[in-house]
Amino acid sequence: MRARETQRVRMSHHVIIVNPNSGSVRREASLLSVIEHQFALRGHTVSVLETERKGHAAELAVQHAILGVSTLVAVGGDGTVSEVASGLLGSTVALGIIPVGSGNGLARCLDIPMDIPGAIDRITAGSVRALDVGWINDCPFFGTAGFGLDVAIVDRFNKGSVRGLVTYVHLAADALRSSPVQQFRLNGVPRHGAMLTFANASQFGNNAKIAPRAIPFDGVLHAVITPKLTRWNTVPLLVRMFAGRYTNSPKVQELLGTKFLVEFDQPQAFHTDGEVHAPVATAKISITNGQLRILC
Repeated sequence: MRARETQRVRMSHHVIIVNPNSGSVRREASLLSVIEHQFALRGHTVSVLETERKGHAAELAVQHAILGVSTLVAVGGDGTVSEVASGLLGSTVALGIIPVGSGNGLARCLDIPMDIPGAIDRITAGSVRALDVGWINDCPFFGTAGFGLDVAIVDRFNKGSVRGLVTYVHLAADALRSSPVQQFRLNGVPRHGAMLTFANASQFGNNAKIAPRAIPFDGVLHAVITPKLTRWNTVPLLVRMFAGRYTNSPKVQELLGTKFLVEFDQPQAFHTDGEVHAPVATAKISITNGQLRILC
């Protein structure tokens, strides 16, 4: 499918939404001053809004979209980015990302620099693309979503006080010991696995590429089924994931499509961009083309 055209927008003022509990923000008290200074060096001004609770970033995004701002900048990790993005759906506001979270999966997939000056360069350049949006029932996602093992991992990760790749790996190892194989029907076909992932973007974060060929601009979702994990296949699969060859494994199933129906005999929890949701027995997964304007 032909890549969507890039547009350019002119702007000199940006509204920043920051999660004060996200990764580097929590560790570095001067981070916001650095961000403001970097924008000022480029002749741009900013207004900073800090989130106060879960869901607040989306509320702020909706409010400022109604006010008619041209850009909103999410400072944080995938959770903050996803919240702000969900509040901008259907608007003409362009989303910028300064990735200072633990994994930064969507930003990495979009090749947004992990350093603050580089990320701000992308924002002030004003290059806008139309990003696809995935859905599980009425819950949007921009990177990845799914059922199974990764739900248990992200739930423990979100509840922990220490984040980062090392913490994630330790939690994954603990979850593996008690991870049952999921039995489900995907588009009416019985299947099973430790994890069922729907990918709009290529990775979870930290370059852990669950669907290396996924592109968030082509109108296609990748459904990836991870097999039962054992002491023999776990490490090889992890190596493949970080090497960008995960779906090349004959043990991993990958299906491409725009609509999927997942059915479980017993309700199962799911996540969207690391946000865990209540269990459902049936889930409709879909994608809408180019619904989010993003600076990248």
